[in-house]
Amino acid sequence: MGATREQPGRRATTKARNRRRLLDAAADHLAQHGTTGSLLEDIAAQADLTKGAIYSIFKSKNGLLAAVMADLVEQGADAFQPPTPHSAADDRDLATALRDYGQQYGTALGSHMSRATLLLELELALYAFRSEELTREFAPRAQTRTDALAAALTGRRRPDGTPCTPEHAHAIAVAVISALQGLAQHGALTTLPVPLDLFADVAAALATLPESP
Repeated sequence: MGATREQPGRRATTKARNRRRLLDAAADHLAQHGTTGSLLEDIAAQADLTKGAIYSIFKSKNGLLAAVMADLVEQGADAFQPPTPHSAADDRDLATALRDYGQQYGTALGSHMSRATLLLELELALYAFRSEELTREFAPRAQTRTDALAAALTGRRRPDGTPCTPEHAHAIAVAVISALQGLAQHGALTTLPVPLDLFADVAAALATLPESP
């Protein structure tokens, strides 16, 4: 009786372990061979599992790719936390909050961004552009990151002393994330380290981004 009661728990543990192995194998294989050159059989073999395990856990190749994308976004969210929302306890002005975010972003790259990670991101982005299903999966996750940064910037003092509006904060968040990602990609592609101060300076400079009329 005891063994029977424990069986569902063991199955769940095994499934979670196999899921992690397949995600890691897929990320590694996709970075090396791209989406078109990656066969489910090869990914399963790299994880020491069968192709059937992929279908059992992810249902399809698109399901596996969507899970890899989600895993990548979640890793980025853990590494690149936005500032805390503007409050009496965190009264930094806009430029200071952005500078600190840029510094944090650059520091986090040491453990998060590698050439393999960059290749994986680019491969998944290109594949998602061609797949409406994956675009629907990926877009809300990317938007959540932008919205979180925009919320943290709203209300902070701009260089002219006025509070940053939600609309302006959103525009700055889009610009900051795009600029920092570009710096990260440059560093990964050229294998030349980007100085941490450059991440901080670029982010802080965007505090002066003109507000759209």
